[in-house]
Amino acid sequence: MNGLIGVIFKIFGERGINSYLAIAVNYFVCVITASIYQGSVAVSADFFEQPWCVWAIFLGILFPLIFNLYALSVKHIGIVISTIFQKMSLIAPVIIGILWFSEVITFLKIVGILLAITAIILLPRQSKDDKDQSHIKKYIWMAFLVFGGSALIDTGLLFVDKMDGAASGEISFIATLFFIAGIVSIPIFLFQKNRLQFKVEAKDFLAGIFLGVPNFFSIYFITKALSSGLDGSQFFPINNVGILLFASLIGIIWYKEAMNPYRYVGIVLSILSIILLAI
Repeated sequence: MNGLIGVIFKIFGERGINSYLAIAVNYFVCVITASIYQGSVAVSADFFEQPWCVWAIFLGILFPLIFNLYALSVKHIGIVISTIFQKMSLIAPVIIGILWFSEVITFLKIVGILLAITAIILLPRQSKDDKDQSHIKKYIWMAFLVFGGSALIDTGLLFVDKMDGAASGEISFIATLFFIAGIVSIPIFLFQKNRLQFKVEAKDFLAGIFLGVPNFFSIYFITKALSSGLDGSQFFPINNVGILLFASLIGIIWYKEAMNPYRYVGIVLSILSIILLAI
């Protein structure tokens, strides 16, 4: 599911979808999807009494900020680089899992972390034979912010699981998180509408629905997997390698995104690092 999201954002750019409105709508669609899946209103009525209250607020604020940045990053520098930066955020929960929660550390995990850092350094580089790709240099800061924000999100989900494992797999936690994200998305949308003076169209609402369903299930499956007992330092690499491969293949084969030897090496190193981190 998660692998589809980068492709959906690419389609948004092609179809002229307003991502700010689509993302805001998407979060409320996530809440509706969660409620249908559960068979009752999924948002917790006693939200402020829940032990995960602070985490839901923190992640609910962070989700739309990083989601909007990721959408812009995909639009300006492509699926491949954007998704790799997003998925290399697994370094954070792996390190936190080892240092904070005493998860097993091995030589291979250390090598995996070093390879991931090397991949991040190589991916933005241009070769002598590249055509003008100044737009990548201009917007690469977005990818780095996506990396940092995604690292905070992954780490937050790991902490929720470690501190209250049952809650991390609860639909009420996920639905409440998405509801807060939807509320936060509204002022982001209104600010951008006032700044850019764009029109609101029906296709933007339809795009939000199209995005919301896979977005809900991507987070739901992550939290369910964590609550099943998998170590974060194992789960996040296993989850991310599939997403990374899918997004890279779509970006290179279908969208013909600009590549060079540095980026191919970066992709290989990032996949290898994820595999090593999962061992």
